[in-house]
Amino acid sequence: MCPLGWLYQLGAQCYRALFWVGLKTTHRASLPVVVVGNLTVGGAGKTPTIVALIDLLRQHGLRPAVISRGYGGTYQAPWVRLTVAHRAHEVGDEPMMLFKKKQVPVVVARQRYLAAAAVVATDEADIILMDDGLQHHPLSKDIEVVVVDGQHGFGNQRCLPAGPLRESLQRLKTVDFVLQHGGEAVSGAPMMHWEIDTLYRVTDDMVVTWDMDMPVVALAGIGFPQRFEQILKHAGYNVAEFLSFQDHHVYTYQDIERMMQRGHPVIMTEKDAIKIRNMALPWASNFMYLTVVLDLPMTFQQQFIAKVRGVARDF
Repeated sequence: MCPLGWLYQLGAQCYRALFWVGLKTTHRASLPVVVVGNLTVGGAGKTPTIVALIDLLRQHGLRPAVISRGYGGTYQAPWVRLTVAHRAHEVGDEPMMLFKKKQVPVVVARQRYLAAAAVVATDEADIILMDDGLQHHPLSKDIEVVVVDGQHGFGNQRCLPAGPLRESLQRLKTVDFVLQHGGEAVSGAPMMHWEIDTLYRVTDDMVVTWDMDMPVVALAGIGFPQRFEQILKHAGYNVAEFLSFQDHHVYTYQDIERMMQRGHPVIMTEKDAIKIRNMALPWASNFMYLTVVLDLPMTFQQQFIAKVRGVARDF
């Protein structure tokens, strides 16, 4: 093992141990907390998994809320509860997308236990979903779900900076659930599958009927942008060009001009549309976004709801 990777892993274990022995404080919310995280840097499909879990919990009569760090957000307050007046650059693109898409209470905070406390105070939820934060220890988690991107896997299986891991693969043995999408199945991990949902116009969210023979420019600024290109091509879209941006990219008018100059309609991810819509571009009528959903395995659904019910009895 690379010495730097070993040192990072040791540091992560020592930091976690400080909470175990009580030298650092772990806060416990008065509602069950479910974290959806991953072991690697980069996107693994955590936010789409949160969306699927919101739907699943609602189907079983539960009222979920979401807490997040709000990565990339400019907010200065200790915590912020999202409203329709907020913008992605203020509170983070993923929390804003979740709020708009699912209309659940969403609170962002650098310290997630403050976000959890804000959710509890509203009395509008009976379970909290934490988007990312598997390695965040100041807030106690009752159920841990790890999402694995099977296409990229765990790389060289080394910790940062020698590899992509945030912590050792041994961590998989301590979590409650492991879910995977794409690639070869991880032993014992149920597989999720992407499903195409609906195509919308960015400027007004109107549903668009599309001629699949028409060339399009595909656009994605997510953890692994090429995944979106693959989804489009698999669905039959005629992708003439693909524009890739880094995750959480802050779009500029120069970016928009670059898209317009391609001469084809642009299809982007829902997460990108949240940011581009805020630039108030009524002339970009040929900008669309495609929603996709993750299909949760039935076995996982049953086991997850049973676990939630069991945990809820302790509150």
